[in-house]
Amino acid sequence: MNKIFAMTRLFHTNISFNNVPVDYAVFFNDEEYHFQSSKEELVKSFILKREHEEWLTIGYINEELKNNAITILEKYLLSQH
Repeated sequence: MNKIFAMTRLFHTNISFNNVPVDYAVFFNDEEYHFQSSKEELVKSFILKREHEEWLTIGYINEELKNNAITILEKYLLSQH
């Protein structure tokens, strides 16, 4: 995630994980959506990518966090059309 300076910033969001709100800056680059965590010591940053009508993660993330992130990302993407 060290290439943030070359990515397009899409939006900021807040996703709760284990009842702790975590702010994320969401970036897009090379068909990947990078969720940059504001609390890296608590919840790591992660990447989502869409392939063949399915959301894939690059690296491990908790299933609840993944599902919440996908919901937020899909709402954002729909609002752009």
